[in-house]
Amino acid sequence: KTKIGTVIVTFLIGVILIIVIAMAISLTSKQRNAISNGVNSNRQPPVIADAPSSSPSPTACNYKISSNVRKLDLPLLHPSKPKVDIHGNNMVVVATDLDTDNHPVYIMFYSLVNGEWIRKQIFNEGAREPGLFSAAISGQRTLVGLTPPLTDGNSSPPPVVLEFEQNDLGVWERRGASLHLTSGDTELSVGLDNGLACAADRTGKVFVWNKLTDWWRAFPYSIIDINEGYFEGAECSVSGNTIMSRSVSGNRVSLHAFNSSPTVRVIPLQEQFGGQIIEAAVLSDDYFILSNKTDNTAHASQIFIYKQDGNGQPFIYYQSFDVTHTNSLDVLKLALVDGLFLVGVNNETRIFAMQGDGYWEEVLTLDLAFDNYRVSGRDVIGVSNNEVYSFSVEDCLPSSAPALFQSFSLTPPTSAPKTGSMTTPSNLFGSEILVPAEDMPSNMPSNMPSNMMTLKPTEKPMYDLTKPWTNQPSNALTMNPTFNPTDTPSTKPTTPPTVSPTAEPTRVPTNAPARQPTNLPTNAPTPMDQPTTSPVFTQVKLTTISTVAVGIPADTFPLKACQGDCDNDDDCKGSLVCYHRDEIETVPGCLGLGISEVDYCSNRPPNYLYFVSQALGPGALGLCEGDCDSDDDCEGTLVCNRRNGYVPVPGCDGKGTRGVDYCRLAGLSGPKPSSNPTLAPSEGPSDPSGPEPTKNQTLPLPISSEGLETVADIPGLEPSEHFRFRARTKNGDAAGPWMESFAFITRCKKDNDERKYFGHLEAWTNTYTNFIMTQPVKVEIEISSNKGDINQIDTAVAHPLASKAVESVTVKNGKAYIIMNSPDQIAVDINGQMDSQHTGRGYDGPPIHTVTVFANPPLSDVPELGRPGVHTVAPGEMPPTGRNDYKTLYFLPGVHDIDRAFPIWSGKTYYIPTDAIVYGTLDSSHGGKNNGHNIRIFGYGTLSGARLAHPDYDIRPLPNPTPILLEGAFNSAVEGVTIEDSAYHSLMMWAGYEPAKPTIVRWVKIFTWRANGDGINPGQNMRIENSFLRTQDDALYVRGVGAKGVKIWNDANGVSFAMWALKEHDRLLVFEDCDILYARKAISGSGGRVFSLRGGGSMGITGGGNVVFRNIRVEDPFPTVQTFFLTTSRDIPELGDDLNSVGQGLTGVTFQNISIAATSVQGNPEILRGHPDAPISGIKFENVEIAGEHIDSLSHFAYVNDFVTDIQFQ
Repeated sequence: KTKIGTVIVTFLIGVILIIVIAMAISLTSKQRNAISNGVNSNRQPPVIADAPSSSPSPTACNYKISSNVRKLDLPLLHPSKPKVDIHGNNMVVVATDLDTDNHPVYIMFYSLVNGEWIRKQIFNEGAREPGLFSAAISGQRTLVGLTPPLTDGNSSPPPVVLEFEQNDLGVWERRGASLHLTSGDTELSVGLDNGLACAADRTGKVFVWNKLTDWWRAFPYSIIDINEGYFEGAECSVSGNTIMSRSVSGNRVSLHAFNSSPTVRVIPLQEQFGGQIIEAAVLSDDYFILSNKTDNTAHASQIFIYKQDGNGQPFIYYQSFDVTHTNSLDVLKLALVDGLFLVGVNNETRIFAMQGDGYWEEVLTLDLAFDNYRVSGRDVIGVSNNEVYSFSVEDCLPSSAPALFQSFSLTPPTSAPKTGSMTTPSNLFGSEILVPAEDMPSNMPSNMPSNMMTLKPTEKPMYDLTKPWTNQPSNALTMNPTFNPTDTPSTKPTTPPTVSPTAEPTRVPTNAPARQPTNLPTNAPTPMDQPTTSPVFTQVKLTTISTVAVGIPADTFPLKACQGDCDNDDDCKGSLVCYHRDEIETVPGCLGLGISEVDYCSNRPPNYLYFVSQALGPGALGLCEGDCDSDDDCEGTLVCNRRNGYVPVPGCDGKGTRGVDYCRLAGLSGPKPSSNPTLAPSEGPSDPSGPEPTKNQTLPLPISSEGLETVADIPGLEPSEHFRFRARTKNGDAAGPWMESFAFITRCKKDNDERKYFGHLEAWTNTYTNFIMTQPVKVEIEISSNKGDINQIDTAVAHPLASKAVESVTVKNGKAYIIMNSPDQIAVDINGQMDSQHTGRGYDGPPIHTVTVFANPPLSDVPELGRPGVHTVAPGEMPPTGRNDYKTLYFLPGVHDIDRAFPIWSGKTYYIPTDAIVYGTLDSSHGGKNNGHNIRIFGYGTLSGARLAHPDYDIRPLPNPTPILLEGAFNSAVEGVTIEDSAYHSLMMWAGYEPAKPTIVRWVKIFTWRANGDGINPGQNMRIENSFLRTQDDALYVRGVGAKGVKIWNDANGVSFAMWALKEHDRLLVFEDCDILYARKAISGSGGRVFSLRGGGSMGITGGGNVVFRNIRVEDPFPTVQTFFLTTSRDIPELGDDLNSVGQGLTGVTFQNISIAATSVQGNPEILRGHPDAPISGIKFENVEIAGEHIDSLSHFAYVNDFVTDIQFQ
């Protein structure tokens, strides 16, 4: 007994130790964690080691491996070169067993059951060449490409493609005859997605089929010769209706879109990568990713991401990463699906995920590499050393505020970046940002179903659309059926199904689903006296049916409720109608927003706005139906209600389609704007016997045309005396009506003390206009003279010169005309005032009057007047200052004075529309250093310091003169606002670095005229995009999380990129795609320059570490001083030879693709100088040009000393 007890105790201790060790080596959060033993020699599955969560998370959410890497149970003694594919809960594995005499090939099917892959079936296909096969699975269909059977004869049959289909019982069956390809013992590659398939062999041909009902049929022109006879092999894959084909031993990749007509070639990428080696290429949905390197001995690769805007459209450059190889013979492996892609290199797996801003970022790295990968949802299958392993990537998606802007088409860079030596992926920013917000949960459901079964039941069903949806799945199977069917089937049946269906309908429809599900089904049918008198509208999540090669499969129609894309009512089932949408209008009876411009089938409630068609004939449109052009289009006595945008239609519900006119009952009328609006409510009725006075002012409405919205007048504000603007939509020779667009003006005041306004700029002005491109349309802008200092316009040039939004600039009859195809911020040089002369130091000509045009994208979530929590502020009225007085502060059209340091509060919204100007500053600091979070300041109106008393240069008085000051700025945003005549630094949003709580600045415009009138001084958490900064002191401090698409203009003493703000850090900091329009300097001293360190910062630290400036264009033809002013001390003549003034050091900075149009007008040399206490090292100059000369050595710099080391040029 003692021995038995000892054995038991020993066994229990061993079990406890195993559990403790297993817990210690489980994967935690999104960290790069080492796998010490890689793939073990005994082919046991590796275990992911534990790691502390001490290092900062590089992205806004934690990603992890949901379970240990597990080895798949292959029923083979010695598997060789297995090939795999996975889709949903199904997987296919093809492998050769080398431990048998004839080396048979087995096709094995697995299903995911309770998180484990269980083998269901196996097919023996006889002896074939090991490894020369492939497999593809999609839904219930699988294709397997096999080489011919091994025979003793001299002839060999052609390779074949086998088809398998899963029946309703879940059993895989061999289908029909094999598809035979060209003759020869060749390796096959197959691809499959829904009804489109491809196969490629080593003859360089790609064969294409589409699935029609029960059989495969070859396409017209089904053989694609991508190699033109020059290469010995090819591979192919399919995603949607696009086929990717790649030459195995060459350097060509082709993409083809298919439909019922012949092949459409999308983009031949080989022209961009000629002479280089394409290692791998993957295609999924709208993304195409490839990796390439210069030759087989290179130690670096580049990963290029391309994005497609719609089926059959070109794939355009989107993002890229640089990867360094430890072994030059390594070849990258790629996998891509559903917002996740994997890169295998250097014996590790790097996992990238698409972030809320639409761009990819590395989220996890495993010290384990595979020979190839397959991914479905978040399940990953990898092959290594002839074994198959599985694991899952689990991500938590943070709560997000709605997108700050509606998305416009991406504008790719003019050329792909050159290959660099960085090993960290680039963190690029997109045109649309989702801002995670702890205090602001998402108000809309996700557009995609979850990828895993729920593990915990929710406490109650979510039935109220005004409440947020949960971001995490529940933790167990639901025990009762849900109210609505799920978009994808569950992996297991519900435990207690209902006993029987309800025999009779309820007497009346319920208004909303019950708050709690019933525990058991009803025991008897519900009695019914009479049928219901109106339909019950059950809300179902919008789903979009993917198109395939020949369009939507015929068996998909008719579409069910909340499914799209429909074209007319015939596409919808029963009495459902096709609800047409222009953007993302709400679909009645459906949840979510769906896909922009996709039309969905739905029930149509009574009196709900419904777009039928155009030009149906007289009397064809009923109540609340459109699009009508006149009363004659409406039935009976109905009248046509003309409207702009989403103006409500009296007597009808819903928003309808933007700009569509609807028929309504006669006698109903909506609010009509007064032609001469009152600026304030009247004090009493004009006639004592008349009606009561209005309680609020009558508001002027913006002028709107299809796709364009302008403001013609600002009540109480005089327009510019120099220029005026008009705008209209443009489509070829056709054009919309001209609409006035208000001409704002900002001016430099007279000040004899240059410590405030710069005397050099006295009486200079800038005239600007803001309008909104509400849809992707072309807009023509007319600029004309108001006969001020400029009598007429003779020449006009739009900047930046690289703007892709500007299609043309012409001058006719003394007026300038600009056509723009997308939103952008441009400066227009009139009569060569800036482009034909140097206006910096020494200029003594007349005042300069410049022009800027701001074509803006539409804002999201604009507050609606009259909604609870929206407090309107009329001109002349002082806004409330208490924290609990409002949720949103809405400045009505006109002129407002709020003085300095108006208190703003966390969790609040401040809206300044285009036709409002607010004199004063906004300040969160009164509420403490953490009061700046979850604040949104937005609108295309103006925040001005022109009426404020400006402080001296070196004094920052109280109350605060900074236009916008936020302290503790987490999850905050400033969007669209124009800040003019700042009395101090224009935009300061202080916060530490917390990537899960980003602060966003987008489409902001800043004009300053004085010393210390800096632009944006960001905290460590701020991202800056698509902004315009014309400042006379420093424009942009190099800090935060980077900037993209910024235009900078300096006239007097401003530095474009102030680099002394840099601190030492490891995270990647990227400033890219920026344009320096003018780099002028009017006074002597350390100010000015584009990239400047100027001996600033804190001595004793070394700033930088992983900073990139790339795709920066300095287009000024007359820059006053040099571009690079990289000195850590002031012991140079330009700074007075001050030997005792030393700043911070600099390291780890890359200047890449920098184009500088001209050298210094004054002849100032480029400077690179260190100091013993502040050295400069690790600086890279890649593709940098000044006045057409390539910067390739230190000989291009002056004052270089021994404390400048490790400088690289390419």
